[in-house]
Amino acid sequence: MTTRGSNKRERRPGAGFVVLRKFDDGWKVLGLRFYSTYDLPKGGVDSNSEPLLSTAKRECFEEADILIEDGEMPFGDLSLKVKHLTLYIAVTSKDAKIKKNEKTGILEHHGLKWLDLVVSTNDILIKDKIPTFIFFFRES
Repeated sequence: MTTRGSNKRERRPGAGFVVLRKFDDGWKVLGLRFYSTYDLPKGGVDSNSEPLLSTAKRECFEEADILIEDGEMPFGDLSLKVKHLTLYIAVTSKDAKIKKNEKTGILEHHGLKWLDLVVSTNDILIKDKIPTFIFFFRES
């Protein structure tokens, strides 16, 4: 949808998670690979009445097979807004796996990887979304 006199497309709201996990060699963030870049588990709201936190939890489960529990959210519903996207933070010990989209039957991602928190400039999708948010994460 475009607005009159503008080339910008209006995007529907979306939400997702920065999913962190502690490994022997330190903290890692879940990256979902799409061709040569990594992204976060996220997606658009299903309806205008779907709460953003519900959207984030649903998308994380649909895309990475991780069901985020409230106890895995160290900052509760504190979020970071990046354009049309609202991001939450979760800490988990669960394994992730790529699943086929239940509606289309196709894989939306080409793989996944637990990435070091310092990401290369080539990982532009994830790089643009997490640096400010990770600042809030502290090991207790």
